[in-house]
Amino acid sequence: MHGATRRGDCLTCHDPHATPNRKLLKKENICLACHQNSKKLFAGQYQHLPVKDGSCLKCHQAHSSDYPYHLKNIGNELCTQCHDASESNFIKGHGGYNAAKGKCLDCHQAHSSDNEKMLKQYMHSPISKLKCENCHNSPDSGQPLGLKLEGKDLCYSCHSQDSLEAKGSHHHPLVQEGPCKTCHLPHGSSYKNLMPDNPAQVCLRCHNKTGEEAKSHYLHRPFETGDCLVCHDLHSSPEDKLLDKKYDQLCFSCHKQEEDKMIESNAHQPFKDGRCSICHKPHGSYNQHLLNKSVSKLCIECHQKVYKEDNKKKYVHDPFLIGECTRCHDEIGRAHV
Repeated sequence: MHGATRRGDCLTCHDPHATPNRKLLKKENICLACHQNSKKLFAGQYQHLPVKDGSCLKCHQAHSSDYPYHLKNIGNELCTQCHDASESNFIKGHGGYNAAKGKCLDCHQAHSSDNEKMLKQYMHSPISKLKCENCHNSPDSGQPLGLKLEGKDLCYSCHSQDSLEAKGSHHHPLVQEGPCKTCHLPHGSSYKNLMPDNPAQVCLRCHNKTGEEAKSHYLHRPFETGDCLVCHDLHSSPEDKLLDKKYDQLCFSCHKQEEDKMIESNAHQPFKDGRCSICHKPHGSYNQHLLNKSVSKLCIECHQKVYKEDNKKKYVHDPFLIGECTRCHDEIGRAHV
C-alpha cells in the first residue's frame, strides 16, 4: 500500500476542493514530489515513454497493489500490456526469439538508460550482438530458450577456464566448481563484470565472516567503500587469499609515502620484510591504524623479553609502563636509534 494511503494522508497528493489537474491532483507528476531519491533512475539519455510523459500510472497503481513497487502486474505480463511480443520487428529485435517467454528486466532498465533500447549499462557480448544462439538453442527448436550446456560448462565454451586460472595457483572455488552465476549475471547488469550487485555485496554473500569486520570502529578505505577488487582478484592469483600482488607491493600501491621508509637503517623488521599483516588487519579493526591489537599488547607480543626485564627495574619510564610505545618509537622506522 502507498505510504500516504496507509496513513490516510490523502491531501499529500490531492486537493480537497478544486484543481486544474485530473483526479484532483495538486500538480502533474505529483509522484516526484516525494520520490526525489528516484530521480537518478530517470536521468538516463533514453527514457521509457511513460517516464518521459510523466505517466507513472501506466505501470504503477496509485494507492495499493498486490505486486512489488505498486506495479499493475509483474514481470513480462506488465511489459506486454504495451509491447506486442508477437510483432515481427519485436521478434527480429530479439534475435528471432519470443522474448515474452524470457525476463525483460534481465536486459532492460525499467525507467531510463544511457544505452539504446533501454539496455542495461553492462551487457553480455552475445546479447549486444544478438548472438543468443551462443548460449541458447536456436529460435526454431523445440526449446528455443533452453541452454546448450549447463552451468560452468556453458561459460567455459567461450571463457577458457585455463585463462581464468592462469594468474596463479590460488583459484576461487567457483572458478573450478561453478556455478558462475553465483557472481555473474548471464545477460546484463548495472555493475561491471556483470555482477548482480556491487562487488562488496556479492562477496559478502559467501564471505559473511568478513562482513562482521564491517562493524569495526576503523575500516580500511577500499573495504569501507566496497572496492574488494582493489586488493583481490576475481578468479585466480599467485598469492594467498587471491591478493592482486604480494602483500607489501599491494599495500605500497596505495601507501606510497611509507615505501621510502623501507631503506631506513632501523626499519621495523616486519615492515622491512613486507609482512604488514603482522601488525595490521586488512579490513577493519577496533584499534587505530587497523592494528591487530592495542599498541601495548601488539608490541609486547614480539618484544616480551624487553617488557618483562625492564618492568622489574626500580624506575620505569611512564610511557613504557602504560604501554604507549609509540610516544618514543616510530612504528615503521627511523634513520636513527
